[in-house]
Amino acid sequence: MERFIPGAKSEQHLLFLLKNRERLKAYPDFESVMKQVTEIDTTWKKLCQQLKIEPSFAEENQKGVRKFLYQGGAEIIGLFLQNSEGEKEKIRRLCLAEIADRFYDVKYHEGDLEHEIALEISKENEVAWRENLVTKNGNVKLWEEDRLLPVMQIGELVGHTCLSYRDGGYKECLLSAFDANKKVLYLSLNNQFVFRAFIRLTKGTLTKNKDVNRRLQFVDITKEKPVESPDQRNSKDQKEVLTLFLERPYFKGISDEKQKEVIQMVLRLLRRKAKKLSAQLVLSNDYEGLVQKESGFIRTQYYMYISASKNGKQYLDSLGGMATVNNEGSYRRGTFLLPIEFFNPQNA
Repeated sequence: MERFIPGAKSEQHLLFLLKNRERLKAYPDFESVMKQVTEIDTTWKKLCQQLKIEPSFAEENQKGVRKFLYQGGAEIIGLFLQNSEGEKEKIRRLCLAEIADRFYDVKYHEGDLEHEIALEISKENEVAWRENLVTKNGNVKLWEEDRLLPVMQIGELVGHTCLSYRDGGYKECLLSAFDANKKVLYLSLNNQFVFRAFIRLTKGTLTKNKDVNRRLQFVDITKEKPVESPDQRNSKDQKEVLTLFLERPYFKGISDEKQKEVIQMVLRLLRRKAKKLSAQLVLSNDYEGLVQKESGFIRTQYYMYISASKNGKQYLDSLGGMATVNNEGSYRRGTFLLPIEFFNPQNA
């Protein structure tokens, strides 16, 4: 394998070489391997059969195919498809878009974000949501992730979870991560993944709306409508608030104190994000012991909107697990952490 080392530029390249080492004996260097990559990688051939990828498409998108294979794409998707026949057409569309360098045309298809959260979103807010913020501090890097293969690995990169693309108990929910309103936060320390959490753009209220049904009926003149005070009329309680929601955290290999430092870094980034979106930042109750008291968050009941998903099934870490199409478009009450300025906007 030594002769290939000078040409390999990434860990993915090395993993590809190791996986296919028995078929590389006749190749003198890494460059010659890359020229024949689609012929060498038997996982790719199998995936083409499974997803019915036409040879003409692969030929037209050779650069995209090579990049996909360098990153272990064929192996990741192949493992995901085991016992997941029902997901074949969905993952096919995502993979073809990725290879053709049009993945974001699928993830952020025009109108999808508004449809998913049933709330009007301005163009400025949509641009702000799509922008991936990144922050670095020495050997620590925190970033928003929405690409196909890094997100497919959320159940593996920071420890094995129920969303593992290999054998996760809820891997049928994994493709909901590619809804327009979902992203993943990753944090690495010395180039090792040590934290991840979902962020979702959704909406919420402090008091469940009474008019979800919106049925029309004749008015009952014997029941007078109570007069509202100005404070009540201006209350946020009945309003749907654009919400940037941070799901429960996953850590790997760091101390309790380091976890708290990580969350402070996460909060700084998400406050910037929420400000750009004019959205309310809400945290999962799992952060109660991780958020410093002076951070200004308080525990309270909040109704979180369950958005529509292009996958049909989604796993909501902080709302009881799996949600299906029967739950979409409804509010679910839970205990969350909200900034105190939400209740006293004049002090914000």
